[in-house]
Amino acid sequence: MIATDTTPLLTRIQRKTMTPAIALAAMLGALFCIHVSAESAEHVSLSIPNMVCMSCEMKLEEALTAVDGVASVRFEGEAQRATVSFDANRASIQAILAASETAGYPATVVDLNTDASQP
Repeated sequence: MIATDTTPLLTRIQRKTMTPAIALAAMLGALFCIHVSAESAEHVSLSIPNMVCMSCEMKLEEALTAVDGVASVRFEGEAQRATVSFDANRASIQAILAASETAGYPATVVDLNTDASQP
């Protein structure tokens, strides 16, 4: 399921890096969570060296969540890393890496975790 913390969204609105309409869409999207079955849930940590700002994160999140089977993306901006949760029956690491590169953010795999209990 997609975990959404509304505090960063509100912070982005205050900083005028996200419009209220986009924030509302993100919060509503969280209400209609994507379910990833435990048997096929995987998490991949990516190193993304040129991801340097919130705008980068937003563009990358849009690209990665457009991949069929990607359930959520969590960013660690200062570490320039992202953790992608996806359904292994519908999405592949290669498709996730391709989407990241197409968005302008080449990534490399840092860690792969197939245990659904560990995000």
